Amino acid sequence: MRLVHALGAAVAATGLVASVAKATLTMSLVPVGISAAAKANDPVLNNARSFDLKVTQTGEKWDVTTLQLNLGLTGGLTGSFYTPGGHSNINFPASPAYDTSFVTPRFVESSDISHIDILGTSDYPANAGLGTVPTVGPTSLNIAWGDHNASDPGTTGAAGTYTVAHITVVGNTGGFINGYSAGTSGNTAQTFTNLYLPILGDVNADHIVDTNDFNIWLNNGGQGNSGGPPLLAQGDVNQDGIVDTNDFNLWLNNGGHQLLPPPGAALGSLVPEPGTLSLIGLAGIAAVRRRRI
Repeated sequence: MRLVHALGAAVAATGLVASVAKATLTMSLVPVGISAAAKANDPVLNNARSFDLKVTQTGEKWDVTTLQLNLGLTGGLTGSFYTPGGHSNINFPASPAYDTSFVTPRFVESSDISHIDILGTSDYPANAGLGTVPTVGPTSLNIAWGDHNASDPGTTGAAGTYTVAHITVVGNTGGFINGYSAGTSGNTAQTFTNLYLPILGDVNADHIVDTNDFNIWLNNGGQGNSGGPPLLAQGDVNQDGIVDTNDFNLWLNNGGHQLLPPPGAALGSLVPEPGTLSLIGLAGIAAVRRRRI
């Protein structure tokens, strides 16, 4: 599991983070196709799906995000986060890469990664310990990260949509992402609650694999081009860019599986303002370059 550069595709499946005043930060989870070449290089990816966590920023720059995600492992759901074998933290492969990772929008503009801060574990929903060692495991993520240069001109990009995390899951499971995000204009941090990473076969994202998903597949058979952008909402279960019998077989093998959202929880303490990120670093939380947890 690495905290590294990962870039992805276009926006879909939005979870709201509304700002208080003149600017907004909106989070979205975007399906990313896994190339045939990547699958040939590592056959594990034949049983994987990949997503980008993106932030759309207007009027302020992304500063920090916290994230908690536990994969569902009951009722026939199995899987883990993908970590490629044999990869070096120094000789990182060319984009696109599919390992689960956490970044800043700066990667859109520059290869300089010295500014990323891994702040610790997420304190959503209630002071779980911001500043302690983050938990990044085979089936669980609990992390807070940000950019200690976010207030400097140009360091996190202009208004637009940027990748801040990349999540690849091997197996048929999914999960719900909870956390909050803040920008540099001083607005109160806002939550994103139960942002759904769908289980395999749940193309309409209603938390269950059923005949509704089959009907979507049936009505969209043949759409897309092999290797093109994922068409998850049209029945592209395996996210290879085409709606075909492979997707039907995956739906059939996963029929009846469901994953219900956990009970809601209150917002935890606010994330640090941009100026305090450097102070946190002085308190012992170092900026992290390419590293594996």
